[in-house]
Amino acid sequence: MTEIELLKALGNALQEMNWRAVDELCPRLVAHIRTQGAKPSNLLVQTLSSLRRKRCFNGMMQVAEAFIQSGAGTPFVKRQYAQALIDQGMLTAASAVLTPLAIEAAGTREGDEARGLLGRVYKQLFVAGGGTNVDALQRAITAYAAIYKENRARNIWHGINVVALLARATRDRFAVNCDLDAASTAEELLATIAAAEDDNFGSSDPWLTATALESLVALERYGDAEQRAIQYSSFGTADSFEIGSTLRQLEEIWQLNDSSDPGRSLLPLLRCALMQRDGASLLRDPRAIAQERANLAAAAAVTLEKRFGDTKSKTLRWYKDGLDRAAAIARIEQMGRGEGTGWLVRASDLFDAALPDLLLVTNAHVICDPKSPRAGAFAPDQVEANFQIAGHVTALDADVLWCNHDVDCTVLRIKTPPPNVPPLPVSRRKVEVWKPPQRMYVIGYPGGRDIEFSLQDNRLLDCDDSRLHYRTPTEGGNSGSPVFDEAWNVVGLHHGGDMRMQRIDNRDESYQANEAFAMTAVLEMTRQVRVT
Repeated sequence: MTEIELLKALGNALQEMNWRAVDELCPRLVAHIRTQGAKPSNLLVQTLSSLRRKRCFNGMMQVAEAFIQSGAGTPFVKRQYAQALIDQGMLTAASAVLTPLAIEAAGTREGDEARGLLGRVYKQLFVAGGGTNVDALQRAITAYAAIYKENRARNIWHGINVVALLARATRDRFAVNCDLDAASTAEELLATIAAAEDDNFGSSDPWLTATALESLVALERYGDAEQRAIQYSSFGTADSFEIGSTLRQLEEIWQLNDSSDPGRSLLPLLRCALMQRDGASLLRDPRAIAQERANLAAAAAVTLEKRFGDTKSKTLRWYKDGLDRAAAIARIEQMGRGEGTGWLVRASDLFDAALPDLLLVTNAHVICDPKSPRAGAFAPDQVEANFQIAGHVTALDADVLWCNHDVDCTVLRIKTPPPNVPPLPVSRRKVEVWKPPQRMYVIGYPGGRDIEFSLQDNRLLDCDDSRLHYRTPTEGGNSGSPVFDEAWNVVGLHHGGDMRMQRIDNRDESYQANEAFAMTAVLEMTRQVRVT
């Protein structure tokens, strides 16, 4: 593979969030750098920025280290190397790189950035120490303030860190030395940003918008901060690194939370933006998901319609819809141990018959009809359904309503449905392969653990009338999980995966894939069955 082909493949993998391919391609890129010598192309060096924007810090570190070892350790490369170290928690190693770099590149933009990252090292030391390391806090403030005062129009990210850390020192009643004031500096930053946006006819870059957002939080102008958060979330140029950095700052330094303003509106917006950009599964604790749903329900009643408008609220609604879907998904468990996943469906969506409103769907290899037992599958009376988000556990009806091994599907009645939990919407549309590939989302109980969103590396690979193949990561325990399209409609019933799955379009070849039976294939069977 040539350098251009390698970089194109890596770029595509990053764009598609195909983290397995990224992990495979980075070592090949490292080998290429080491064999080509000390004169890498600009395009090759810029790959570091691409890895950073998708927060692939381990790959970024490996590539930067290869540059340095091959004699191509420019100040830019060294700074990216230090950035990767910081974001992996290797603060001492990062400091060892940044301290000589700040001297080597003194008087240049790279030198200022290196000094700023030293401030970040001290800031993270303060956070890592549980917010008690006042010396680290003071060092961070001193580092950021010195750089900001040298060029207030350019070094705005250093300035907003001064504001955030001074505000934190005030809240925690720490005595720190700095001749800047948090409120006046925040006002100054807003004026600088307004001038920059005027010069660019109202347009802004992500970092300017993120800085404005924080400045408005500092000044307690929360309505304006929400507008900036919406703007920031919609930026195509704001990727995982930018959004993740701002989210981390608001949570770690500003100490915003989901139970009070402005955190209850700002944090969900940024989590949604981050989830869309890198497939991050940000919420795994069922209680946290339940709280997030409650926060968004309150926001929908007040904020979305009255402040954001319909168009701007679409991304937040997408996030809320995903969280709402999770309430209808249960862990199939025996004696409290997770064995699979099931989900609620409206009876009329499956059968042409008058049946109790809510039914449970899972895999036939998880629960099967005792009249036709299957090795490894449970009888209905051997397990329970635990709807973790709703905090509701129920027994299953002993009589299986419908079981079909051809599509690995079992449908059952449940003894007591969870209160106020709507069933999942089932799509009647056939899934199609698009370019670029559409994304498939899986929510379930991987490994029998608590509920998780499986969103990373989630592109659809191929499909036919009965099966879907996709890259969305799953584990044992995901069996029976619903597979969602991008509108959070159920399009498939997940049942397994293989490192060497036979391809749909060519049975003589294989690939790494997970497989679901298409809900259109399941419905074709269930709509013809007479059940009572």
